[in-house]
Amino acid sequence: MLIIIRRTVQILILLFFLFLLLRTVFPADFIIPVDLFLRIDPLSAIGTMLASRSLIAKFSYSIILVALTLLVGRFFCGWVCPLGTTIDISDHLFFKRFKRPKVKPNPKLRNVKYYILVLFIAGAIFSLQLIWLADPLSIVTRSYETALYPYFSYATRSTFDTLYHIKGVNKLSEPIYGLLRNRFIPLQQPFTRLNILFFGVFAVIIALSILQKRFWCRNLCPLGALLGLLSKFSLLRRTVSDRCTNCGRCQRLCGLNAIPEDPKQYWQQECSQCMTCVDVCPANAISFKIKLPFADRHEKAKLDLSRRSFIGSVIAGIAVVPLLKLNYKRQKMDEMVIRPPGALPEEQFLDRCIRCGKCM
Repeated sequence: MLIIIRRTVQILILLFFLFLLLRTVFPADFIIPVDLFLRIDPLSAIGTMLASRSLIAKFSYSIILVALTLLVGRFFCGWVCPLGTTIDISDHLFFKRFKRPKVKPNPKLRNVKYYILVLFIAGAIFSLQLIWLADPLSIVTRSYETALYPYFSYATRSTFDTLYHIKGVNKLSEPIYGLLRNRFIPLQQPFTRLNILFFGVFAVIIALSILQKRFWCRNLCPLGALLGLLSKFSLLRRTVSDRCTNCGRCQRLCGLNAIPEDPKQYWQQECSQCMTCVDVCPANAISFKIKLPFADRHEKAKLDLSRRSFIGSVIAGIAVVPLLKLNYKRQKMDEMVIRPPGALPEEQFLDRCIRCGKCM
């Protein structure tokens, strides 16, 4: 039952995300901010404000997500994230019958997302904004906005253009098209030169699920890493009673591999609170309860990061700063480049822009 509830919530939130995406047209007068999902992103907030050396009021929404994560854990990944939901839907449609290779979970691979997070934060401290490269909310917004939305717009226009020439049908189709055109379809057909590149990155992230379920979320997502670190202090904790029969069903079906060989233990920072383990347990031995973080006897060991890899990530984040900041093309701005109306001076603009594609 909990799985059905979660999937319903995921789909509703994804539809809301897509609604806001479609509503990103002129005039921008919708009562709800069309960039709401970007505003609640604490990773973009930290990276952008560090790189630009400024406080950005619009990112105050991210405090809500941080507070909820400290309360109930890394729920965002399992219930809310549009990219995670897209991966789940694609997995169900394309990879459900695909036999994934039996690869033993590798903690070192899972730690990669933490090193990516460290690298980006280190770069941001030295005023280099690169978080947009791997931030899931920036990726999913950019992918839908620039790679998929133009095709939706073209298909919609073509369909209603065809219906317009059918006598009788156009009396019904034209009012509907007028409603869509005024609220969801831009005045001109949108297109981007890099739409194939953006779609390619998006497709690769989804295709990685061939190797592991939610491969991106498990091993590469820096926002998941940040929320995972925060969830170490959360109050909602997984509990396994003595009724557990060690059948291993919860361990096999855990979407983010947060349960080790001993099903009574788990990695709190990897748990997305998806409640799958609660639903599939035949003995009803699993539940989530409010507990103090340091009194959780079921939590599996501390986060084990290699000191060498951690320091290497910091050095890489710092080293890439002069390589990009001193780039000739970056210093010599292209006279043909187009920026949104009211854009800041180029250097400040690049430090703040998360390349979401909303303005396009």
